[in-house]
Amino acid sequence: CGREECQKILDQAPQGTFMLRLSSVIKGGIVLSYCEPSFSKKDKHFKHTILIRRGQNAYELRSGSKSKSKNSSSTKHTTISSVVRSFVKIKFLYTPNNLYPKKSVF
Repeated sequence: CGREECQKILDQAPQGTFMLRLSSVIKGGIVLSYCEPSFSKKDKHFKHTILIRRGQNAYELRSGSKSKSKNSSSTKHTTISSVVRSFVKIKFLYTPNNLYPKKSVF
């Protein structure tokens, strides 16, 4: 699904729910999307973190900042599993049929 549909789904889901989806902009990119609470109970902040595939089980983590590093030697590669496990704010993986605790999947 796209960003807008993703945000609609996450808006209705329990706090801590996240989605993994293919990037529509970056070839080989996977987007980890989740919702953060704000100080106002009405507002929610949606976050979309891009993981760019650089090899087998190797992804470059790119946050929402627009700056691009030209020095690839300082770029760290990670796995999707390690990103999900280390992310404290996300707890449940969304699928169209069910929510799964991240500990049971990753």
